[in-house]
Amino acid sequence: MPVPARHVLPAAVLAVFALSAASSADDQLTDPTPFEISYGLSFYDYDACGDAEAGSILRHAIVEKLERCPFSPQARARFESWRLETAEGLLSQLLSHQDSSPVGPPEVTDPTAPMTCEGYRSTPRYVARRADLLRYAKREMTVDQLLGAGCPSGPASL
Repeated sequence: MPVPARHVLPAAVLAVFALSAASSADDQLTDPTPFEISYGLSFYDYDACGDAEAGSILRHAIVEKLERCPFSPQARARFESWRLETAEGLLSQLLSHQDSSPVGPPEVTDPTAPMTCEGYRSTPRYVARRADLLRYAKREMTVDQLLGAGCPSGPASL
């Protein structure tokens, strides 16, 4: 199955966290949009190319990070509601591509052609990010080391 066009870099999901500034513990954050985006994109970055393990680990890290950030109860409830409502649609969309063409090298040599899942999963950035996810799952790396120390809130932090 070809990798969707949004698969330019496997670290795109995590960039939201790495670029954000740390928030003061006194501030109540109100907009979990960056967490929603990162959570949703994790399905495309990992699960869509057959790496459900890495996708699941990343989503666990995103939820852990959200829980550690000073979000208001309303913002946390918004994220949980979004997560439940969106999960079914994401899974349905991903599973609808199961009968697509098999993973393998593209039949064209055009450099703008979509990368295959096999090619995507063998890129140095993907391999390194997956190794970090596994280290996080083994508790050899903290969520802040994996996602960054900041607590992004709202579309302005993207």
